[in-house]
Amino acid sequence: MVPQTAGPAAAPPAPSEEVDALARELYESVQAKVVIDVERMSNIFSGIRSLSDKAQHTFVRTTATNRPKLADALARRDWTEVHSLAHRLKGASGYIAGERVNAAAHALQKCAARLMPADAKSSVAEAAIEFATSDELVEAHSGPEPSEALATAQLNVLFRCLDELVGEITARMAGT
Repeated sequence: MVPQTAGPAAAPPAPSEEVDALARELYESVQAKVVIDVERMSNIFSGIRSLSDKAQHTFVRTTATNRPKLADALARRDWTEVHSLAHRLKGASGYIAGERVNAAAHALQKCAARLMPADAKSSVAEAAIEFATSDELVEAHSGPEPSEALATAQLNVLFRCLDELVGEITARMAGT
């Protein structure tokens, strides 16, 4: 059974020259990762194809509903909601071994955590900020400062990676 998406896919925010340039650079950093690590996914589900198919179908369905929410949250500059939705996508994509989406969602989650107003930061967001600074000390010196433009570029990359992942899932399931 090929998963169906609900409603039209949310378009990423309108790009600017700065956002386009950032998105190209960011996409290059995730492009080396596979869209789906089939071997890892098989290990996650102990080789039980029906379980991995169900998880992929659920991923496609929930992505269709969460994608417009993520675009809307970014448009409203609701960094807490962007953080929360990116975190969910990171976890869901990790569960089905969607490596590019996982990396892109992780980057957006970290950026959103840094952009949250101080009074909105939860212990979870603060932990993400700490983790982001501790696991990327080398990149921190050359990486861009968190900004709305960076978050928009990261969302564009995430949506591109989501399109790739959903396309691959759909093709795999159509072939079974």
